[in-house]
Amino acid sequence: MAACGAYMMAPDQLERYREAVAADSTGRALQGILDDLSERGFEVGHGMSEPLKTAPRGYPRDHPRVDLLRQKAVSAHRRLDGSQLRDAVAVRHFVVDTFDACRPMNDWIKFNIGSSKTGPGRR
Repeated sequence: MAACGAYMMAPDQLERYREAVAADSTGRALQGILDDLSERGFEVGHGMSEPLKTAPRGYPRDHPRVDLLRQKAVSAHRRLDGSQLRDAVAVRHFVVDTFDACRPMNDWIKFNIGSSKTGPGRR
């Protein structure tokens, strides 16, 4: 499996993520990126955290991107067929192609969320 994204966001990152998802321009952009990855065979998910059962506090339950707002992480991954795992060239191409395909999502994360501004151990 090869995966990309923000799997375990610190509280300050999660706050910036939700603000960006809620905003029309940046939120629609992320939704489009994730839809494209899904159409290309990627599993788009919520990283290592289960989503909230409802909209986070301060956000309307009927927000057009409430499903993204409920997430505590954002990720995309895909799996290589087991028969190809012995072929180093196939594995290398698979990983590089996965990372290339995920570049728009990773760029969105970098620009809209960035690194945590809290110190280590504050997650």
